[in-house]
Amino acid sequence: MRRILATIAVVIVVAIAIVMIWRSRQRPDIPIARATVGRFVISIKRTGEVKAKRSVTITAPSTGEKLIITYLIPEGSFVKKGDLLVQFDPTELVSRLESAKRDLAAAQAELELTRAKNELRRRELAEEIRKKEVELKRAEGSSPVDIENARAELELARAKAETEMKLMEAEVVKSEVQLERAKERVASAEKSLQELTVLAPGDGLVIHEKVWRGGQQVKVQEGDSPWPMQPILSLPDLSTLYVATDVDEADISRISPGQRCLITLEAYPDTSFTGEIERIGNLARPRYYTGGPNVFDVWVKLDSIDERLRPGMKTKVEIIIDEADSVISVPIEAVFEEDGAPIVYVKQGGGFRRRQIKVGKRNDTHIIVEAGLEGGEEVALVKPEPTGEG
Repeated sequence: MRRILATIAVVIVVAIAIVMIWRSRQRPDIPIARATVGRFVISIKRTGEVKAKRSVTITAPSTGEKLIITYLIPEGSFVKKGDLLVQFDPTELVSRLESAKRDLAAAQAELELTRAKNELRRRELAEEIRKKEVELKRAEGSSPVDIENARAELELARAKAETEMKLMEAEVVKSEVQLERAKERVASAEKSLQELTVLAPGDGLVIHEKVWRGGQQVKVQEGDSPWPMQPILSLPDLSTLYVATDVDEADISRISPGQRCLITLEAYPDTSFTGEIERIGNLARPRYYTGGPNVFDVWVKLDSIDERLRPGMKTKVEIIIDEADSVISVPIEAVFEEDGAPIVYVKQGGGFRRRQIKVGKRNDTHIIVEAGLEGGEEVALVKPEPTGEG
């Protein structure tokens, strides 16, 4: 009898073990997370770019000709005053200058010819007047009629000379005006030709400017045909660096000047910089050139300027909305709601126990647990089959 009972007991134990193993194999692995104790941050995370408040901008000249960039100093170069920054194709302007010089030479020759012709004509007119004066002198012994006729011819010669002299003076003035205009065209072409060679006005770091092309912003490059006064590059003052970012229109009420920010450079992801919001834009704008949701521009003042910071660098910006120290938090997906109450499933042994908790503030990924859970306890990230309460 005892042997039979012992055999039955063994069979029962084996059966239970088989059932437990079968159930464990049927139950999928439940992802878990550990409740952590530490600093909890609520923030808005954005991307940004390092910029300079003060900068010398180099623009394309207004020459009247089509501009083509044939040389552009590489971005990131440190230059000294007088170094070559940009060279534009001079072909059209050289042709314009040569044409202007030919016009100048022609205008100069025309003026000299006009003056020579006028001088010759003045002498002829003077000679005609002298002859009329001689004739009047000879007529003094003649009849009054002859004297009057001689005097009339003299006056007529003088009037004719005066009229022609005025016309000749007008011709000279006209030629002089044409000459001055030709000189101005030469000077303008020479000045424009000089403007095609752009030298550094001072020492600095070269940053290429951006231009909209194909619906996106790209850097200016060699071969581009910029419009007059288009920004080509800049020489920023590295002591005035800040971070330019933006926030969605829906978040504008959550930020204000003075809020602390954490900045990370994409080039140095393991190094963080701190700063604060210095200014917020007054007007909303589309995020993208082609449209998109509205955003407000935000200027972040850096607490200190690091030598690794360069204008144009891409950044990640975390605007701190709220923070707390030494609090317990879990991932948001670890908290479930049952009958209007927040619930977590705490791992105990081979199963999970259902436990009601009290929650506090949350950020994008985690939520504070104010009561009902201890730091270090593990909770399920998907709803499991509970093995009990507590």
